[in-house]
Amino acid sequence: MDNKRLLVVMLIAIPLVLLWEPAIVWIGRQMGYDMSRKPPTTQVATTNASGSGSTASGLETPAGGSGPGIGPVESTTGPGAGPVADAAPGAVRVLDSVDRGSSKKAPEPIGSDIPDDDRYALGVRFSPLGASIDGVTLNRYKKSVGSPARYVFQEPYEGFADASRPMGSGEITITVDGVASKVDLSRVHWTQRDRSVTRAEFSVDLGSDAGPIVRAVKTFTIKPREEAKATTGGYEVVVEMKFENLSGRAVTVSQQFTGPLTPPKELDRGSDRNIVGGYVESGKIFRIRHDYTESFSEKYPRYDYTKSKNDDPLLWVGACSVYFNAILRPDPLPGAQGISPDYIQKAEAVALDPANPDSHNRHVVTQFQTTDLALAPGQAITLPMRLFVGPRLRSLMNNDYFASLPFRYDETLVLTAGPCAFCTFQWLVDILVGLLGYIQIVVRDWGISIIVLVLIVRALLHPITKRAQVNMMGMAKFGPELERIKKKYADNKDELNRAMMQFYKEHGATPVLGCLPMLLQMPIWIALFSALQSTFELRQAPFLQIGGTHLTWIKDLSQPDHLVKFENTFTLLGMVPISGLNILPFLLAIVFFLQQKYTPKPPASTPEQLQQQKMMQWMTLLFPVFLYGGPSGLNLYILASTTFGIIESKIIRDHIKQKEAAEQAGAVIVDAEDTPRGKKSPAGSTGPAKPQGWLARKMAEMQRRVEEVQKQAEKQQRKKPR
Repeated sequence: MDNKRLLVVMLIAIPLVLLWEPAIVWIGRQMGYDMSRKPPTTQVATTNASGSGSTASGLETPAGGSGPGIGPVESTTGPGAGPVADAAPGAVRVLDSVDRGSSKKAPEPIGSDIPDDDRYALGVRFSPLGASIDGVTLNRYKKSVGSPARYVFQEPYEGFADASRPMGSGEITITVDGVASKVDLSRVHWTQRDRSVTRAEFSVDLGSDAGPIVRAVKTFTIKPREEAKATTGGYEVVVEMKFENLSGRAVTVSQQFTGPLTPPKELDRGSDRNIVGGYVESGKIFRIRHDYTESFSEKYPRYDYTKSKNDDPLLWVGACSVYFNAILRPDPLPGAQGISPDYIQKAEAVALDPANPDSHNRHVVTQFQTTDLALAPGQAITLPMRLFVGPRLRSLMNNDYFASLPFRYDETLVLTAGPCAFCTFQWLVDILVGLLGYIQIVVRDWGISIIVLVLIVRALLHPITKRAQVNMMGMAKFGPELERIKKKYADNKDELNRAMMQFYKEHGATPVLGCLPMLLQMPIWIALFSALQSTFELRQAPFLQIGGTHLTWIKDLSQPDHLVKFENTFTLLGMVPISGLNILPFLLAIVFFLQQKYTPKPPASTPEQLQQQKMMQWMTLLFPVFLYGGPSGLNLYILASTTFGIIESKIIRDHIKQKEAAEQAGAVIVDAEDTPRGKKSPAGSTGPAKPQGWLARKMAEMQRRVEEVQKQAEKQQRKKPR
C-alpha cells in the first residue's frame, strides 16, 4: 500500500516539477501581466515585404476612418504606389522622390563600427527609405562567444522590412484649407542633404502642382565617447523631426513613425525580450510597464502604451532583451509644461506576425503617432527625441543621467512580473551584484567570484546550519521513543499526531529546522538567477580563463555550460530546452544524491513521513533536469554550495560525535540536578563531578520526560474500565 501511495505521489510530483516553468510562462502570457487589459478592438494587417494588403507602417486603415493615422489614403506617391502622373491634380505628393531600386548611393553612416573604437561607442547605418535606421553596431561588444563579429541590432525584420525600419517615417497627413491628404513616406527615398562623422540629415519635399507645401527634415546626431563619458556613454542618438511650411497658407501636419525594435534573442530558454514603457505621476513618481513579446498573439496583437493603466502620462517607450535596451524618449517641445511629450498622440506595440506559432520569435515593433501640428506660413516645428541603443550595463544605467527623471532606465535592469514576481527581491539582487563586483575586482574571475560568494553565504548561515544538524542528529536518537508512541496510538492517527507534536515541543526539536538552511538560500538562488540574466558584466564571462587559455569548458556564465553545442535547439518532453551537452546539471545530480544520502534525517514516525523521505531522494534528481537549461553561473553556485554543504555537514557531525564521546568519558554519572546538595557522589568518583555538556543534559532531560509521559499514559490506561 505504501509503495502505491509513493508511486502516486511521484507521478504527481514529476509533472509538477517539469511543468512549473512552462506553466508560469503560459500563465504570464495569458495574463499579459496586466489583469486590467481588455481585448484589442483593432486588428493588425499582416505586412509582407512588398507592403501589399496594408499600409507600410503596419497599421490597418479601414475605409471611412477619420483622424490622424486611421483614415484612407487620399493620395500616395513613391515606389510601389504608382507613378506621380496618376495622382489627382492638386493632390499632395512627394516632389523629389527617387525611385526604389535606383542606383543612387546608399546614405553615409555615422559613428564607427570598428571593434573597440575609443572614439565612438556605436556606428549607425541608414536607409533612404523613410530616412530610417538600417542597423546599429555596438563596437565594444561581441555578438557571441568565440566570434569576432560585433553586436548589431535595430535592423529591419526579414520579411517585414517596410513595417519595421527603426525611426522610419510612415504615413504623413497634410491638411490644407480643410482638405487632408495622406502620403506614405516609408517607401520613399529621402535625400541625404548633410553628413559628418557625428551627424546625418535627410529631407523630402511634399507639395502639389501649385508648388511645395511641406518639407520634412530628419537629423541623427551622436556624441563621441569621451564627450559623453559621464552621461550617455555615447549610446544615445539625438533624433529631430522637423516640418517646415513652404506655402503661403496655414498647414496642419501629423505623422506616423516606427520606434525601436526588439533586440535579438539572447537566451535559448524562456522569455527574454520585453516591450517597456515609462510613465510619470505628478511630475516626479516614476512607473514602469513591460510585456513579454510572447504575450502578443492573435487575441492580443496590439498593446497601447500611450498611458499607463493608472492614466499616467508617457515618458518613453522601447524594447529590451536581457542585456540590451533600445528606448525612445520623445522630449517635450521647448516651453512646454511638464516632462511628458504632449505631441505624441498614440504609442503602441504591434506584432507583425501574431499568428506565428513560435511565440519566442514573434516580430514586434513600436509605433508612434503625433498630434496635429499647426504651421503658419513660413513656420517650422521640430520634434526632439533621444534614442538610447546600448547595453543594460549597471554602471551606465545607474549613473546620475539615466537613473533620474525623465529617464529612470535603471528600472529596466531587473524586470519582474507575473506569478513569481513577489519572490524576486530587487534589493537582494543589487546586493549580490554589488558583492560579486567587489569580489571580481580582487579575484579577476566571475566564476571564482561566485564560488567566493558561496563561501560567504555558507559562513553567514553556518550557525543555523549547525543548529539544524544538531537538531537532526538529536531527533535521530528519538527513534525508540517515537516508535513506542507510534505503536501506542497505532489505531488513532489524530492522537498519534498530537502525541508526536507534544513530544517534539517538549524536547525542543522540529523536523522543519533541517530544511531551514535550504529555505533561506532559495531567495538567494532566485535573486542570483535574475542577476545572471540581467547583469551585463556576466554576459560572455568565462570561468577560469588565463589569457587566451580556457581551463574549463565554461565560456559564458550567463548561458548553459555547453561542452558540445548543438546546431538546433529541441525540447525534452516539449518542456526542457536542449541546445547542447551540459555537464554541470549531471554534477548537480551527483551532489544532490550524496547530500540526500548522507544528511541526517529525523526518524519517520508515520508511513506518510517515510514516503516523503523516499520521495525526496528521487525528487533531488529532478532539480538538475529543471536546471538543465539554466545559466552556468547559477548552476556553478548551486553546485559549489551543495558540495561545501556536504563537507560542512560532515565536519559538524564529526565534531558533535567527538564532543559526545569526550563528555561521556569525562562526566561520571550525574549533573547538578541529579546530585542534590549534601548528597555524596557515587563511590569510585574523585572530586566534584565534571558538568555535562548542554547536549548531554538535554538528552537526559528528554529521557526523563519521555519516561514521565509513558508512566502517565500507563496510569490512564489502567484507570480505563475493562
